Amino acid sequence: MAELDADGIEQFDRAIEQMQPLLDDLLAAPKHTVADHPKVPSVAGVYLFSEDDRPIYVGQSRKLSRRLRFHTSLTSRENQASFAFNIAKREAGKVGLNIKPLRKALEADPDFAEHFSQAKERVRAMEVQFIGLEDPINRTIFEVYASLALKTNRGVWTPAARRAGVSEPPTRCATRTLRFAAGRARRSPN
Repeated sequence: MAELDADGIEQFDRAIEQMQPLLDDLLAAPKHTVADHPKVPSVAGVYLFSEDDRPIYVGQSRKLSRRLRFHTSLTSRENQASFAFNIAKREAGKVGLNIKPLRKALEADPDFAEHFSQAKERVRAMEVQFIGLEDPINRTIFEVYASLALKTNRGVWTPAARRAGVSEPPTRCATRTLRFAAGRARRSPN
């Protein structure tokens, strides 16, 4: 049987205690479109996109200003505007476009490109809230917590997520990030 790391369990327990207060902070944060936000800081954090006051998408970044700019820039590529890309994929699939090719191939397809442009416009019009959160493990746990608490990315999509066209849960990405963050924390002197 594997030996459990008491420090790791304690770190996780401390992180879990912070989840609801962090969610309260996120929901109390100013809500604007990215273009209208007074100042998006260049810090690590978690963000929430909402449409018509419905939470739609929770994400995290090591640099909020850059990530939110990528999400909302009309010139962002498929790997930069992943939220819009997933919306475009869903909408293109609804009208019968083949959405199975790789991302770069889809982005190059003129029929798909129109859906992607429309999705980027849509995300650009959404309101966003964010909080700074430096610790990569806490940030990742909070991303998953907020996503589940706000019903933005369940395996069975909520009506709000379906209307937004979110086609795959960010928690898959969060799982990879958690593994990365755990490895990084083990190497960190703090």
